[in-house]
Amino acid sequence: MLKPAGVDADTLPTGGEGVLLVLFRRLAVATVMLTTAVVAAPSTSSAATSMTISWSLPSNKSHSVGFDYVFSNGSSAGGYDLFYEWPYSLYNNNPVMPNPVSVYSATTLSQVRMEAYQAPYGQQWNPLAGHGAVTVRIPAGGTRNVGALSFPAFGASNVGQFTGNVLSRTSVPNNRVRVEIFQLTGQPLSSTGYALDAFSATNNVGTQWQTGPLWNGDYIAFVTDTSTNRQAVGIVTLGGTTTWHLDLDMVCFGIDECQWSGTIPDATGEFHALEPTRIVDSRIGLGIPSIVKPGDGRNSDPNPVFRMSSRLNHEFKVAGVGGVPAVGVSAVLVNVTVTLGTSSGRLKFFPKPPRSSVFADQSSYPAANNQAAAVWWNAGEARATLQLLEVGVGGRIRIDNVSSGDVHVVVDVLGWVDQGQPGQDGSRLLTINPTRFLDTRFGTGGPTQPFDSTETRDLDVAGRDGIPSGAEAVVGTLTSVNGAGRSFQTLWPGDSEMPVASVLNSINGQVRPNLVSVAVGDDDGWALYNHYLAADLIFDAVGYFTAANGSGGDITAVPSATLYSGTMQAGADRSITVTGQGGVPGSGVSAVWVLITSQSGTQQSYLTAYPNGASRPNASNLNWVGGQSVANLALVPVGSGGSIRIFNAHGSASVNVSVVGWVN
Repeated sequence: MLKPAGVDADTLPTGGEGVLLVLFRRLAVATVMLTTAVVAAPSTSSAATSMTISWSLPSNKSHSVGFDYVFSNGSSAGGYDLFYEWPYSLYNNNPVMPNPVSVYSATTLSQVRMEAYQAPYGQQWNPLAGHGAVTVRIPAGGTRNVGALSFPAFGASNVGQFTGNVLSRTSVPNNRVRVEIFQLTGQPLSSTGYALDAFSATNNVGTQWQTGPLWNGDYIAFVTDTSTNRQAVGIVTLGGTTTWHLDLDMVCFGIDECQWSGTIPDATGEFHALEPTRIVDSRIGLGIPSIVKPGDGRNSDPNPVFRMSSRLNHEFKVAGVGGVPAVGVSAVLVNVTVTLGTSSGRLKFFPKPPRSSVFADQSSYPAANNQAAAVWWNAGEARATLQLLEVGVGGRIRIDNVSSGDVHVVVDVLGWVDQGQPGQDGSRLLTINPTRFLDTRFGTGGPTQPFDSTETRDLDVAGRDGIPSGAEAVVGTLTSVNGAGRSFQTLWPGDSEMPVASVLNSINGQVRPNLVSVAVGDDDGWALYNHYLAADLIFDAVGYFTAANGSGGDITAVPSATLYSGTMQAGADRSITVTGQGGVPGSGVSAVWVLITSQSGTQQSYLTAYPNGASRPNASNLNWVGGQSVANLALVPVGSGGSIRIFNAHGSASVNVSVVGWVN
């Protein structure tokens, strides 16, 4: 933002010349601003620009007027040229600017930019006091009558402002955040037809921020966290008084689409359990408009409508839906189900990345991502998998469909991870050695008989076997065996209504596991429902969430990194070091979230993950039949040497273990 005369540097942020330079480059109306200029030019040359500009201003306020020269070859570093009070001000010694003013540049200009600031007589321009400002983009050359200018003022029907909180896990002193915002659409015109672009520049005051008065429309915003040097550039829409909270721990600070510079914030915090809520079902257009096609949404079609359609069908929003807040979220725990795939394939999930240019929509999609595949499927079948997913730009998650066919995607949110900000009091995740709570084959935790069609049973999961009464949620692996046919299972807090959400899809002839995390009812229990044909169900608990005071239990989501990849023979029991690897620190780690994949298994088998140094439990994390590719998420306590162990029961299989998060 350009500093008007009479405004202290502490009142208005400095260093905005480069910001304005970026703005004009992106708008393609000019390239940079010339740093030197004179009024009442001497001689001219063939490459020079001479022009005369006139205007008129309201007579009931004080105004400041300045000019930028903008030229087109990009060789200048840019800068502000002239600034005068209009009329003469008692607060400085600038002369009254001539009107009309003669403008000259030795370089051929593409545009001259006029800025005008309005304030009551005797006051310095201050957007926080409701003072307005406009800019006029004037084509270079000739005689230009800009005409009568108007300014946005509170109380008008088409005027509003952006306002909101500033959120951060670290302190927010005054002036930590700088916001500079410029109008792109919806501008009124001067009396001679020039667009009047409203703009504002402001710093935060404590944990609050706001702009001056602005006309309704689209704006390009430049938001800078001066303590971290992170900057987001994005387009936002104003419609009257518009709430926009700035989250300094979130990529793009909560802007829906943005260009980003600086480091990526850590995805760390405590957990908040939710009753399972469906936020995506592409079969009915919920969250994702239609079936997910192959690829990650990149589309080179010149038609922006087709590019937008591709984008919307390869991402979904998690922040601000299903009980998850719009800001203050670092990651979510969701159950993802794929169904009705036209071919076999796999899905990858990754946080939506920022753009390299705010005006180039396809640049927000990387050509490839290194995330491990989260869910595998065969044509026509349904598969479910729990996933810990870091939240990306706009609170969104991206999907890469690695297959040759379409597939429907269903997402049920089970909880979210905060950012450790003041007032975000969530739950800590504590682990136990894997313990079997339910096995209908042998009468563990209930009757010795499979679940029948549409049968619901209660299951005590708190106040037993290392999980205290009052635990807020329990984590473990639910497994279906001996299924008589296709079915699905639903888990929910035992004292509430059954949600429209499933956690597992069973099928005859296969063993199907899935990691689950479900809030616990006031009765310390769950309700477990089987929908279609009969099946035996097994549940192995591995951890719980608690709001009790104590240290540790924070969750950090990380981009997936491979910890082990190789062939495991029958009976192999392998130690894998997890600390100091793939974004996991070398110490202070109680458990890891790992995505385990098996491919090319020679026969039906299962894999068990458990802490190094502990006895192998009677539990499994992954099950497959010969030739099948499967993946499942596991929460595994870290044992001696900062390691976990994985055991393969039968045959040989190609196994991959990737870390996607850790618990302190």
